Amino acid sequence: MKPAQVRSCERAAFRHRSALTLAALLLATPLGHAQGNALPNPSSPPPSAPAQSEVKPAAASTNTPNNSTQAKPADATKFLRYVRVGANGAKLRNIYDAQGLVVLEGKADEVLAVYSERGEWLEVEAPSGFSVWVFGEYLAPSADAGVLQVTGEGVLMRPLPASTADALPLRQRLGRGEKLRLIGRRDPSKPMAEDWVNVWSPPRARAWVAAAETAPLATGVDGAKLWAEAVAKARPLPSAPVVDASATTTGAAGDAKAVRTAMEEGERLLAAARQAEQSGGTPDYAAARTQFEQAVQLSGGGPSAELAQQRVKLCSSYETAWNLTLELKQHEAARADAVRRREDALARAEKRGVFDGRFDARGWVERVTVKGEQQPIYLLRFGGAASAELVCTSGRLSLDDFLDVEIGVTGRELRSAIVGPTAALSRPRQIDVTRLEVISARQPK
Repeated sequence: MKPAQVRSCERAAFRHRSALTLAALLLATPLGHAQGNALPNPSSPPPSAPAQSEVKPAAASTNTPNNSTQAKPADATKFLRYVRVGANGAKLRNIYDAQGLVVLEGKADEVLAVYSERGEWLEVEAPSGFSVWVFGEYLAPSADAGVLQVTGEGVLMRPLPASTADALPLRQRLGRGEKLRLIGRRDPSKPMAEDWVNVWSPPRARAWVAAAETAPLATGVDGAKLWAEAVAKARPLPSAPVVDASATTTGAAGDAKAVRTAMEEGERLLAAARQAEQSGGTPDYAAARTQFEQAVQLSGGGPSAELAQQRVKLCSSYETAWNLTLELKQHEAARADAVRRREDALARAEKRGVFDGRFDARGWVERVTVKGEQQPIYLLRFGGAASAELVCTSGRLSLDDFLDVEIGVTGRELRSAIVGPTAALSRPRQIDVTRLEVISARQPK
């Protein structure tokens, strides 16, 4: 067979094998999903257009999981399965990292919809949505109480009221016309367009949870039905009372208004404490924490209580960090004071003479005859003045041997100095010499 004929036969065999492989894949594709875990999610709107609102160019280019480009429309309803929050609860974060910021404290057995996996992390949607922050410039009041409407395209949802690197946004972005349930504001004294607004994220928003903090559904559990019930319970109609809804009656509405007031005051105090710390003052995180604790008590549970509890923990974290900073400053001040005192001591030591503190008295020995006394006395003169009168009661030393010699002596003081009416009648202190050391002597003439 010629080479050309061989190549033709090989190409035909390759096409035949490819057709068989494609047919096998089509036959192996499942027609449905087991355990009722299908997630039709008809309420999820298509993803928004590319960002042009609160998105900052620097944030958009950061190589982090939360700043990736928006998902394509085909990915809007993809999912893997449903899971439950583990028995110890779970922390849903803005990024797939333990250092990520918590946007929801998942309660035990709460159902989550899993959209993707990345290592040991799951990208999930929660029935209640997540507590996120949106800049008020891209929001406007709607006809429903306690509900805001998005006025921009590609608006970011952040875990903190800040556009900083540590407040990375969720991957999904808000589109024009979407409605958001209001939680509160960072600084209600400002116009909303100049303030950060705390809202519940809409359907399709996703966060990350460690797979170890979740558990699979039991065999036979209808995941789609379980999810639908959880969503209906956690996301009431827009007209239903929410945390920031205006209260016109007593009872539950009155409690909602009290919760809103406590949350707004807590946010105001927290912002003031942060500003005080950053400007070098003393922050009062305890006052803000007290307001959030009051909101927890008034809310009686639910999403608003979860948010207030998160703010309580945030205030406690800030306060702990501030106290540690104070302790560090006090330690550094004490260390600096110890170093200063040591340097002062060294400076004083440098100024002292080599014989300072070594002798009780020092000077040149002289024998002097005192009028009215039969025996001469021995004086030490230093710097032209008599510094001591010497005796040696033990007899071990002969002071005559040290005349015109500079010595240093130690011993017992027998008499303090006598101050007379004139210098001639004055006498220095008297020392009984027990030890003597020669310092210098004059050369003999």
